Amino acid sequence: MRTFVILVLALCMSQVGFSRAEEIVPTREQLQTQINIMRDHIKYLESELNNQNRPSDPELEKAYTLTRLKQYEYLRTVMDINVSALHGQRVASNVILWLVVCVTLAGISFAGFQLWKSVAVAGVQTSSELEISASKVRVTSSIVGVVVLIISLIFLSVYATEIYQLRVVSGLQQQSQNK
Repeated sequence: MRTFVILVLALCMSQVGFSRAEEIVPTREQLQTQINIMRDHIKYLESELNNQNRPSDPELEKAYTLTRLKQYEYLRTVMDINVSALHGQRVASNVILWLVVCVTLAGISFAGFQLWKSVAVAGVQTSSELEISASKVRVTSSIVGVVVLIISLIFLSVYATEIYQLRVVSGLQQQSQNK
């Protein structure tokens, strides 16, 4: 209480200087006195905080501790699940990548084989034929192999740029920051 009164008096003394048109600069001793008053008040507040008799219920503290432990267990379990899912996705992603590579290589091989066979059997064809019906699509041309080759390479390119890439999901970090 004593420090509060001294603090109020110090503030009142400092307010007197603001009522004049000219500004009064406090002396070194006045500043030191204000600093000492504030230090005393800080010590008083710290002692009040340390001496504060807060009612502590042992059952409540135990329940709080158990709840925090369960929360940490939950977060650890979620992180473990995310890590195991990431490992599983890595394996699946590699399997799919090799499947795409095999399909692309098969398409390239088929295109090369068809070009080789068409040139070996009939020579270079100058005519092209396209037949579209409800049950089938038939293309007769020397460039079918090139079309299959282009489709295979486009498929590989789209897969590599759009599907086979790592995307970081930061849902757990956002969930932790919201709490």
